[in-house]
Amino acid sequence: MPKFIHQQTVDFFGLLPAVVGERLKELLMTASTGYEKVIAARYFSEWVNKGLEQGRAEGEAKGRAEGEIEAILTVLDARGLDIPSEARERISRCSDLHLLEKWIRRAVTVTSVDELFV
Repeated sequence: MPKFIHQQTVDFFGLLPAVVGERLKELLMTASTGYEKVIAARYFSEWVNKGLEQGRAEGEAKGRAEGEIEAILTVLDARGLDIPSEARERISRCSDLHLLEKWIRRAVTVTSVDELFV
């Protein structure tokens, strides 16, 4: 791999479908002058870094939502409340962290799962 391509860029290629990654490498390698290659690598690396940061943030939010969902279901189950499949699905599909936090607090005191959604 040419020295002008940053390691993060190389690592990013592995996250892309093979055809896309190969085409991007080809585009970077065929710039006509060294200056263009340096500029292309610099801006491409910034784009890759932004994409990786956004991906990490989305992954963290998704992981947090999954944890909140698991907590709600665990609390309801531990309290011996029946969780209908529709309610379980509604809880499991939710990605709104504020709503999930609200449901966790309610899960501790509700007498039925229906009260969770009021």
